Amino acid sequence: MEAKYRTLVDGETQTPADFLPPGAIVCYKTPAGVNSDIMGVWVDSYLRQTTELRATGKTMVTFDGYASHLSIPVLRKFRDNNVIAYALPAHTSHATQPLDVAVFGPMKAFARQRLSVFANSPDNSRSNLNVYGACEMITQAYHLSMTPANIKAGFGRTGIHPVDPAVFADSTFELSRTYATDDSPDEAWADVAARFFKDGRSLASSARILKNGTLDTGAGFHVTTEAVIALLEERAAAKRAVEERKSQAAKDRDANKEVRASARAERAGAAAARAAVRVAAGEVADERNLQTLAVDRQGRQAAARSMAARRADAKARVGSTPSA
Repeated sequence: MEAKYRTLVDGETQTPADFLPPGAIVCYKTPAGVNSDIMGVWVDSYLRQTTELRATGKTMVTFDGYASHLSIPVLRKFRDNNVIAYALPAHTSHATQPLDVAVFGPMKAFARQRLSVFANSPDNSRSNLNVYGACEMITQAYHLSMTPANIKAGFGRTGIHPVDPAVFADSTFELSRTYATDDSPDEAWADVAARFFKDGRSLASSARILKNGTLDTGAGFHVTTEAVIALLEERAAAKRAVEERKSQAAKDRDANKEVRASARAERAGAAAARAAVRVAAGEVADERNLQTLAVDRQGRQAAARSMAARRADAKARVGSTPSA
């Protein structure tokens, strides 16, 4: 992975952001992608740029139903700042998202052209394309494609502004069909088409929360409505409750382990104390016995005559015996 900056000979420091369009937001993530934190950075930037617009009315953001776009902090921030967020129906962004329809296509084409020029230039035969060169190419393609005309065309061709539901015909979104002899359409997709494309309904009350806590936006939803946010918050609260129960159960297990360990320690302490009492009692008894033996020995020694006295007595008896 290349460094996030480079230092030139004159000491100047450059970052990839220096080669991107002015005001571009640069975030780093491994592996690459958008998570809730990065989405939050983008939302903050969007709110700063639309302060005047939102002072007199609502603004609207359309995007696909990617999970990071539907985090509760992001939706709350939209709702609290007068922004309508709409998740497009699944697998339709090629026809319903303005950027995909009129901007990203030309931008990719311009980027490919510049990459081809770089790769085929003899001057670059021994050069590798680095992140700074790639950012420079992206910037060139961005300026050529991100034009007022293309942006307006994107909103017009998707029927967002001016509002025109007729831009989509029944053939625009052909239903996927299951493998069957009668060629009957899949019922789930038929329901999506009927509710969204034909009836024009996108009811928040029909939103469904998946097991991972994200919102199922298969048919598209106004995700900043109170109903949708309430569903997400309910799911998040249930998830937190489960996590709290697991955490409390773990704490209870740890507490029980501590109680059992404390009880074992108390029993071991009591056993050690009893053993110490027995040892002390044995030592006292041994000391008493030794003292008794010593006293008995001293008594016997006092009662017994010394060897010298017995010899003297023996000599006296021999001296007093008459000779034959």
